[in-house]
Amino acid sequence: MAPRRKTDSQPAAVPGPPPGTDGGEARPAAAPPPDPDQLVARLIEAAGHFTQSLGQGRALGLVYARCYFCPNPLSLNELATSLAISKGSASMTIRQLEQWGALARTTRPDDRKDYFHATEHFGRILRRAILDVGGRKYADADALLAEIGAVLSHPQPARNNPELAFLHKRFKRVQQFRQRIQRIWDNTLLAFLLQNV
Repeated sequence: MAPRRKTDSQPAAVPGPPPGTDGGEARPAAAPPPDPDQLVARLIEAAGHFTQSLGQGRALGLVYARCYFCPNPLSLNELATSLAISKGSASMTIRQLEQWGALARTTRPDDRKDYFHATEHFGRILRRAILDVGGRKYADADALLAEIGAVLSHPQPARNNPELAFLHKRFKRVQQFRQRIQRIWDNTLLAFLLQNV
């Protein structure tokens, strides 16, 4: 039998890891960056719901948030179009926000239109809004309390009318609470805190 010839054998090549990996598990794809327009749209919608929940109308929050989250001043037409509200609603809302110091008006040298941008004096805005809205509501409440108080002060013996006596007692408690609220409202410390928020 002929002797076997020695052959130079080489080990089989082992495949390496795919490109872009370190030999472990494949890395997950990086998440795409957030869309700024979508984030701003959500913030604007939330602002509209917030002011609506306070009984001040949805447009108030929409217009302020639209201006606040925009780097450039916006015109009346731009606000109405981008928020899908009427020009009349946008105009009234702008006037209200200007009274509170929430919006400032500006112009451009080559344009006759007015443009609006949001201010950041939150404490001042809040204080003016509270004084405006709260003042109107307090005035209405005071008128009603004065009217009912005049009726209940009629010289009719309460002991002859138990229902009237009960109503007079409860109404007196309401008047006392109203006076306490007024003292808090007139507190200079509260005004100072709101001014410096």
